[in-house]
Amino acid sequence: MFNGWDAEGWCHERPSGQNPRVRVPYEQASRRTQLQVLRRLARQALAAWELPEPTLRLINHGYNATFGVRAGDARYALRINVQAHKEPGHLVAELAWLDALGSDPELTVPSPQRTRTGELSTMVPSSEFGRPLPAVLFSWLPGHDLGETPTRAQCFAAGRLTARLHGHAEGWTMPPGADLPGIDSVLMNVPDRLAGEVPGLDPESHSVIRAAMGQIQERYDQVVARGPRIALHADLHGWNLRWNAGRLAVLDFDDAGWGVPTQDLAISAYYLRDDARREQWWLEGYAQERSLPVFSTDEYEAVVASRNLVLANDLVTTAHATYRGWLPRYLSNTVARMRNYLETGRYLANAPGVVPLDGG
Repeated sequence: MFNGWDAEGWCHERPSGQNPRVRVPYEQASRRTQLQVLRRLARQALAAWELPEPTLRLINHGYNATFGVRAGDARYALRINVQAHKEPGHLVAELAWLDALGSDPELTVPSPQRTRTGELSTMVPSSEFGRPLPAVLFSWLPGHDLGETPTRAQCFAAGRLTARLHGHAEGWTMPPGADLPGIDSVLMNVPDRLAGEVPGLDPESHSVIRAAMGQIQERYDQVVARGPRIALHADLHGWNLRWNAGRLAVLDFDDAGWGVPTQDLAISAYYLRDDARREQWWLEGYAQERSLPVFSTDEYEAVVASRNLVLANDLVTTAHATYRGWLPRYLSNTVARMRNYLETGRYLANAPGVVPLDGG
């Protein structure tokens, strides 16, 4: 049971059937406690916008938190950036790019809403996190997510949309104060948290991951050298694509950064891997709009495989209560997939030795 937070940002929980209360930081708190904190922060954030009697509904509690907002007849999506890696310049660039993309009639993206003072975001003080958190209010995108089983038509549409984004990015110039991060390495240029002592990774597992990372980086360097480096969405999958009345919209530009077009295609392929038809449809849709980037099979497989390492690397330090429970099995699955990749040169999600995550 949640019993509040003290002035130093620690929560006080009383686990079921236990006494007294336990003093733990946010990242060790239960999911229920984390959601109570996030709801309070969301209510505080909404005060920055001119909304009549807004109501909140949790949509997603993941690496960030997203709430559906109703205010009269209008609907919005409120995102609170929980992860510490989001620099002010990154947020400026993300919102500036979305603003520019919104003027393209061929693209449907969420529009950031201006606050009472004309800003595209606000900062919410948080003792629980020890820093203020950025919050952005977006226009609502109706429809349903593609999920993990998009139809043939939806895959073609997603490929065409990816190509359209790349075409727009080639002609877009960042405004002053904006600064997208570089994401042109195996771990997308974030610290390597898998290299140190990680519970669940024995010496043999470390050896497999190191070998895979070295091979992938070699091929990654070849892809990046071929260029061009442009702004990428860098998280194009079925849960960030929304289908409505035969039209596809793209959301969640939080991971946007400077990279090469092959990365966006390989990231999408990671979520479609083990379904060769959908993966091929996606590529064919892209080719309908513009030429596919040049890559060899070995290079493409390496960039697909790198996505698994990116997610494992993020999971090691996650504050998300549910994701913490997934870590041991996810790391075990990662080792199995990397071992298979080294042996075959191909990345498979359902490689030998992979088992379902508990609860996901």
